[in-house]
Amino acid sequence: MLPTVHRGRSPAYRTQSYLPQYLRRIIKWRQMDIEYTFWQMLHLCISPKIVYQHTKYHKQTKNQWARDDPAFVVICCLLLAVAGSSFCAAYGEDLKE
Repeated sequence: MLPTVHRGRSPAYRTQSYLPQYLRRIIKWRQMDIEYTFWQMLHLCISPKIVYQHTKYHKQTKNQWARDDPAFVVICCLLLAVAGSSFCAAYGEDLKE
């Protein structure tokens, strides 16, 4: 049987269905791989080549560049909030003048 083409669906349809699943995973803290996330962040600063190799292996095994869990995004946002708060606490009085 020959493959058929579905003209009713567009690539945006897949993106819309994936986004709520990604957002639901943010709520489930126990499902996120926090240890691997911190390892990845540390090695991005120390030696990015190792992170690239692990990402390349992930692409070869799962055929997917992106991570399944949003732990990296959550931790990065938390660290940005901490850095922003500490900057405001340290230089808040100096910026008012």
